[in-house]
Formats: sequence, C-alpha cells, structure tokens
Amino acid sequence: MLRCCTLPIVHPDLKSVPIRCAALEDLSIKSSFENTAADGRVLYDSICLCERLVTLACPPLDWTTWEYLSNLPTLLTLEIWDDRCSLGPRNLNLAPFLNVTRLYFFTRRAAYTIAVMQHLEFPSLNQFEMDVFNLPWADIEPLFHALSQHKTLSRIAISSERGDREPQDLLGSSSTPIRQSLCFTQLRTLHLKFPYCSINLDDDLLLEAMSS
Repeated sequence: MLRCCTLPIVHPDLKSVPIRCAALEDLSIKSSFENTAADGRVLYDSICLCERLVTLACPPLDWTTWEYLSNLPTLLTLEIWDDRCSLGPRNLNLAPFLNVTRLYFFTRRAAYTIAVMQHLEFPSLNQFEMDVFNLPWADIEPLFHALSQHKTLSRIAISSERGDREPQDLLGSSSTPIRQSLCFTQLRTLHLKFPYCSINLDDDLLLEAMSS
C-alpha cells in the first residue's frame, strides 16, 4: 500500500515500484538524468505504469509521457526538475490536463518551459512557479506570451538566480511581465525575483495592474 516514493536519482529498477505498488500517489525524483537516454527511457516507462498519481516531481518528460499524463485524471501537481532533454517537434494530439492545478519548473533556461506552456492545455491551472538559472530578456516575452494562454492562473512566481554577481540590465525598462499580466482575470499574486537585474516599472501601468 505504498503511496509516496522519493528517490535521489532515476534507478534502473524504478519500474518495479509502480508494478509492486499499485496505490502509488506521490512519486518524487528531484534530480537530473545521469545518463540521459537510458535514464529517460526508465523514467518514461515507469511513469506510464502509474495509474493513480496525484503528485509527480521528476526530470524532464518527452511528448509521449506528457500524452500519457494528460489522460491521468488523478494528477493535480506536476514538477519538472532540470531541462537536459529536448522536446523536439510535437507530433501528438494531447488531451487537456483537466485537473492539474499547479506546475513548477526548476531549470537552467526557459526553452523547455515555454514549449510546454505553448503546446499543452491546463484548464484548471491556478499556480505557475519557476526557478530558472538564467532568464535573459530574449526569453521574457515568449515566456509570458505562453503563460497568457492560461487565463485561470491566480499565482505566478518566477525567480532567476544568475550565476554572476554583477548587476545586469537584462529586463531594462520593459514592462512586458506587468502588461501581459493584465490578461489574467483571476491573478492575485505576481512574484518576480531577479536579484542581479535592474527592473524599472512604470507607476501608471503598475497601478493599472493592481486595480484590474
């Protein structure tokens, strides 16, 4: 009757967990792939044996595994750790993730997250959180454009902890995050943390966002 399993890495015998523990609801592997191809295959095959997952935290998934999860009605929370995997072109017609309410991404760059948010539907999503090592201006606009497709969001939290410690003007005077947040009619919390970047916000636009 094991319901929760936490592992430090993708173990070669991972598939034995869902085979022996049909009641598994929480699977957590917060690590990168050690061997991308081999570990990825083990992870994907193992997840596709889970039929009652409520919470999943794992390294990045391929489109086939995303397709399986889109048809898993029990899934509520999904966390992706690292992004050492390329999604590539999407050739699958994925169903909406009807009951997923929270997404969290811990990545080095935003490309994987942007692809997921662009191509997948989360009609019940209300929390989006992202910790990304490096989020340059070139990725800010496509990221918020992808997020703007998900109108049900009530909380957006994005943190970018750059490796260097010199102040960077990566966001400049752009107001893209605030301006695009106006489309979220349910938004209650917008948390942006860029400790080594300067962000200049227009007071009138900020007031408009707070009043909407």
